[in-house]
Amino acid sequence: MKLKAFQLDIPFRETVSHASATRQKTESFLVLVYDSDELIGIGEGCPRAYVTGESLQSCYTFFHQYCDVLEEIRDLEGLKTFISSNCSSIEKNPAAWCAIELAILDAFAKQRGETIEQLLSLKPLEKCFQFDGVLDAKSFSAFTRQVKRYEALGITRFKLKLSGDLELDQKKVCTLSRSDYQLRVDANNLWSTAAEVNTYLEELGAQIIAIEEPVGAKDFTEIGKIEKPVILDESFTGAVDLSRAPTSAFVNLRISKLGGILRTLELARKAQQRGLKLVMGCQVGETSILTRAALCVSSQFSEHITAREGAFSVHLLTTDITEPFLCFGEFGMVHSGSVLKAPGLGLELIQDTWACMHSLSKHR
Repeated sequence: MKLKAFQLDIPFRETVSHASATRQKTESFLVLVYDSDELIGIGEGCPRAYVTGESLQSCYTFFHQYCDVLEEIRDLEGLKTFISSNCSSIEKNPAAWCAIELAILDAFAKQRGETIEQLLSLKPLEKCFQFDGVLDAKSFSAFTRQVKRYEALGITRFKLKLSGDLELDQKKVCTLSRSDYQLRVDANNLWSTAAEVNTYLEELGAQIIAIEEPVGAKDFTEIGKIEKPVILDESFTGAVDLSRAPTSAFVNLRISKLGGILRTLELARKAQQRGLKLVMGCQVGETSILTRAALCVSSQFSEHITAREGAFSVHLLTTDITEPFLCFGEFGMVHSGSVLKAPGLGLELIQDTWACMHSLSKHR
């Protein structure tokens, strides 16, 4: 088994913006697994400095440090042994490990002729999943164009990125005030205190089910004072955060942020045991590789997941990199029939992918 690492550069169809960042293309770490010259495993991670402190360079540094050892792993038990022996390093490099783990799991499952779910002794993949629309912090004209595109698909469940401009955000909320809409908002750590958050939400006048990351990441003292339920994203990166979270909180399960399928499954179980609600999230610019991983986790907790974000694929990317690709359609639905029983993740790289990939490792 040989591993290779790449940077993936795919332009977006439109700029994506929120309080912490503005993006025009992917920033993804791709790992491929080969058996002789045959490509048998693919994995993806999305490093974000403002979430986990990672970069593409730090991902490659981690990859280079452990690559030789990883290439000697032959089965799932060996992979789990590696994880338990290197927990501290993996916790510091979750996006890097996510890409590596997904690629190795995909390879192992394909070698055995099993789905990822069968390999991991999980529930079978469900046949369909509903995803919500995400509205970013752009101008009102750009926002209305986004809403119209979602409405054309029959999507009425949204997460709205707040801009911090009260008048602009009020105008957007007014547009989303139809009785059949369900709304969450995401502040991306806009404020310093709970008092500021509570005042803003009162003046905003929106009927929301929760607010995501309103204050500084992991500022649980202030988070506990916020009157609306809080969705923890940057404030939830490991098990220690669960013990500090208010019991009314939601946790955002983003596969890349949490370090792959196995770690996400474990943390989701712990969150559920504590009575916390679950949101299945994504990183901006994910390809179908991470969407497929999210479907695996989502199937295991389907009755407890309040919302799902992701499966944007070619709605956002100028091209996806796999065949098939997983993209929401009418009513936000993703139908998993194309990968339901296929070995591994059920995805194969398409030929045009190589134009989007830049090697981060020397030829091995």
